[in-house]
Amino acid sequence: SFHYIIQFVHDKNLPTKDQIIAHLRDKEQNISSRTFERYLRRIRDDLGMEITYHHQTKGYFIDIENSVQVGSFFKFC
Repeated sequence: SFHYIIQFVHDKNLPTKDQIIAHLRDKEQNISSRTFERYLRRIRDDLGMEITYHHQTKGYFIDIENSVQVGSFFKFC
């Protein structure tokens, strides 16, 4: 699931939480809104990648300045 979230946020322009969750459902990964929030914390804590909510656009983006080795992750995708 983490991989799908990271790749989708990377590929799309500020996707909303609903769009990300719908994408996961398309990949047969059914999660709740609460689980999505837990996944974002685990992505940050375990992988060092900060996925941040942008309040004006109501979408998410990878905060490269506050993430560790983002480029390394995408080399293996």
